[in-house]
Amino acid sequence: MSCHVVHERAGSSAQALRLRARPLRVALVGQPNVGKSVVFTRLTGRYATVSNYPGTTVAVTTGRSLVGAEVCDVIDTPGVSMTSHTSAPTSERPVVTATVVPG
Repeated sequence: MSCHVVHERAGSSAQALRLRARPLRVALVGQPNVGKSVVFTRLTGRYATVSNYPGTTVAVTTGRSLVGAEVCDVIDTPGVSMTSHTSAPTSERPVVTATVVPG
């Protein structure tokens, strides 16, 4: 297959690149110890401090990643766990996560 055929096929299905005013926001939310910080580190190249024991600082870590042709702000949130019989949070972590994820 010649390079001209490849170029013609690529041109027929090419879509226009749209620029955004702000990057997409991707929040990593889930239960503790499921690998959110590992995914964050792989996407952004930034190390997120991992500590899931009482008395540690509850923090949100942010970084930037290129996913395909999109620039994304990636947000690593603390693990959230709720008891099945109550909707009351068992720690400060759900409150911190709720500030990042509306609704």
